[in-house]
Amino acid sequence: MKIIKIIGRSIIAFILLIPIIVRIPVEHIAIHINTTKGLKEDFVEEKTAQIYVGSYPEYPGWCIYGKDGVMFEFDKDHHMDFIFITGNFPDKLNYDLVENTFVLNGKYLGEKKYKNISAGCFYVESWGTLGDVKRSKGDCENFSKSSLTILDKVFTDPILVHSLDEFEDVGYSKITE
Repeated sequence: MKIIKIIGRSIIAFILLIPIIVRIPVEHIAIHINTTKGLKEDFVEEKTAQIYVGSYPEYPGWCIYGKDGVMFEFDKDHHMDFIFITGNFPDKLNYDLVENTFVLNGKYLGEKKYKNISAGCFYVESWGTLGDVKRSKGDCENFSKSSLTILDKVFTDPILVHSLDEFEDVGYSKITE
C-alpha cells in the first residue's frame, strides 16, 4: 500500500512539473546583430558568409532577406531571391518558430539544380535566430526568448532542408570533405 502511495504521488508530481519541464532551455539560438539596410549583394562562391533567410521556407527554397550585416531593400528593380539550404541545419523544426528570421553562417556553393529548379545553394556551418526567438501566440508565448526548449525538440515537423546528394548537378564540395 505504501508503494502505491509513493508511485501515485510521484505521478502527480511529474504531471504538475510537465509545464515547467517543457520550458527548460536546451540550446541557445538567439543571435543579436546590428544590421543596416542596403542593396542586395551578390554571393561569392566558397567564401564564408552570414545570410539572413525567411523563416518560412517557400518553394523552391528559403527567402533571402540579407547578408553580412545588411538587410536587403526590395522594390520593383530588386526582387527577393530564394536559396537552397544544406549542411548543419535541422531538417525538422517546431512550427511555432517559423516566424523568425534565421541567421546562417557558412559558405555559398553556387547555383545548383533540384527537381529542374535552379537556385543558389548555401552550406550551413552554424545557425540561430536574428534577435530574440519569436513564438506564435498561445501556450508557447511565455517560453524562452533565447533558446530552444524541450518542447521545441519534441514537437517538430519537416522543413525544406536538403542534403547535397539531392542535387542533380552537384558533386560534394570541398567544404564537406
